[in-house]
Amino acid sequence: MLKNLVLVSCLLCSAGMIAQTQRFVYKTTYKPDSLASAYVSETSVLDVVGQRSVYYSKNSTNGKFLTDEKSHEGQGAKEAAAADKAYLAYYVYKEQGKTSFFVYKGENAYQYEETEKIKWQIKDSIINYKEQYQAQLAETDFGGRRWNVFFTTQIPIPNGPYKFGGLPGLIVKATSADLDYNIELIEVQQVKEPLFERPETVLTLSKDKYLSVMKEHVLDPSKDLKVLFNRYGIGSSHDISQDGVMMKPAELFKITNEAAWEWMKTHNNPLEKGDVWLIFNATKVQMAQ
Repeated sequence: MLKNLVLVSCLLCSAGMIAQTQRFVYKTTYKPDSLASAYVSETSVLDVVGQRSVYYSKNSTNGKFLTDEKSHEGQGAKEAAAADKAYLAYYVYKEQGKTSFFVYKGENAYQYEETEKIKWQIKDSIINYKEQYQAQLAETDFGGRRWNVFFTTQIPIPNGPYKFGGLPGLIVKATSADLDYNIELIEVQQVKEPLFERPETVLTLSKDKYLSVMKEHVLDPSKDLKVLFNRYGIGSSHDISQDGVMMKPAELFKITNEAAWEWMKTHNNPLEKGDVWLIFNATKVQMAQ
């Protein structure tokens, strides 16, 4: 039987009328480091209301800066110690046949429309998934990987985890042929919550331009901190405090960059090969009195 889980609310919920939402909970087991054998798991949800849907990690949080006169909460790219940290920290929206990838990076929100169309090959193989659903095999090439998925017409929703969809029923399992990624449906819910909405201010880019911007962050993970400091007049001579430790801005930028580059060494295997995988964690910085 599918497990029962309690999901947390997201800060991106709209304040409008609460709608009846079909929620499909998935577990993603994946290999973050292509050179290692270790796997990790995260839980994500697919919320569906009518023809609209959003897929996101249940531990995702927005990465916007919170600022005031003395304190600036930014996004330093450090390896997270918290066990519930979402490394698959993105949102995938589907509506009217269009799929959009949305993510917070630093103090900005970005999105692009996916232009790669998924072409399915439906096979005859059928399994009894979790002893609950008759599921049929389909195969495709997407994001630089070969995928084997199982969908069920018992849930007649042409949707699925991540950017997958367009089959005659809900995708209940998706596995990459190299076994680096495995996504499985673990629970179905009905919830009285609206879909998580994107903020009003979003930078809409082409996918190529988005990847170019993310590569700039790879070269300088502290880029957004520098922009923020400049905005609030925090110069190189100022004394700042991070977690009670006094330092100059240049030292914070160095620490942030080195931590990010170290994290990237062991997180080099994104779901889509060629994607740029970055994590931005909140770093609270205070001006010295």
